[in-house]
This record gives sequence, C-alpha cells and structure tokens, in this order.
Amino acid sequence: MLFWAESKMQKPLWAIVPDVPGNAEATIERWYKFRNEVPWDKALAVQDGMTVEQVKAINPDVVCIGGSTEWKWSTVEQWASSFKRVHLLRCNAPLKLPYLESLGIESCDGTGWNRGDKTQTKGLEEFVRGQNPTPTTQPLHPFACREEKNKRQLTFA
Repeated sequence: MLFWAESKMQKPLWAIVPDVPGNAEATIERWYKFRNEVPWDKALAVQDGMTVEQVKAINPDVVCIGGSTEWKWSTVEQWASSFKRVHLLRCNAPLKLPYLESLGIESCDGTGWNRGDKTQTKGLEEFVRGQNPTPTTQPLHPFACREEKNKRQLTFA
C-alpha cells in the first residue's frame, strides 16, 4: 500500500505505523521497528492503557485513538487536549461528529459510513453539508474531486 500511495499525485496526509490492535506494548515495539518505513507524517494508534506522557515521549505526528470502544471514548478528550493532530478510529456515530469537532479532532473514520446503516451515511452527509468550506477542506489536487468547486469534499483516512 505504501508503494501504491507513493506513486499517486495526491499523497496521504499521514499513515499509521503498523500497530497491534488491543496491545499497547506490542504497538510501541512496532512503532520503533517500522516508523522509518512510513514516508509521510507518522501516526501512532494508541491502545488501552497508553498514557499521554508515554505517547509524548514517542512524539508521533498524529495520534489515532484506537483501543476498545469504552477506552477510546473515555480518553478522547485527554488526547485532543494534549496533541495537535488527533484522528479517531472506528467512529460510526454521526451524532458525535459535532462533539469531535468541538474538541479539535482532525478526522475520524468508520466502515459504517459507506457500508452500514443508511442512517449513519445520512448523518455524515448532513453534518458535512452543514459546514462552511475552508481552505483545509478543499481538494488537494484539482482532479481529486469532480464536484462543483464550492462544495465540500469529504476526507477519509
């Protein structure tokens, strides 16, 4: 996937260094093993039990909040207040998008947006259409989006 992405005109904003979902210790080991393989900004997928201090010592460009669902939602505010760039993994709840935006969360993902419940997709569309486009939401490459110029492009990780 890294080779494929490197060949594209529009490069990724960041990539997660390979992690071990649900295993903080193994994820940290993989960070040090594979971080130099990622040619873009490097993201660390934080897992249950990781602390802000521990992650600050690692110094990733982006913090991706993973781990168990309960842990992720109970720690989202501490990650958002401690790091400049934060992505939330596995968010399929349209009603949480304004909350995440208020915290300064940069982005989120979830397979349910396009493959799951139509209510999720509709909620995502309504949220995005209610936003005013800013320079950071415009396509990075003129051929990346074929919609009208002033419409907002969805960005998925």
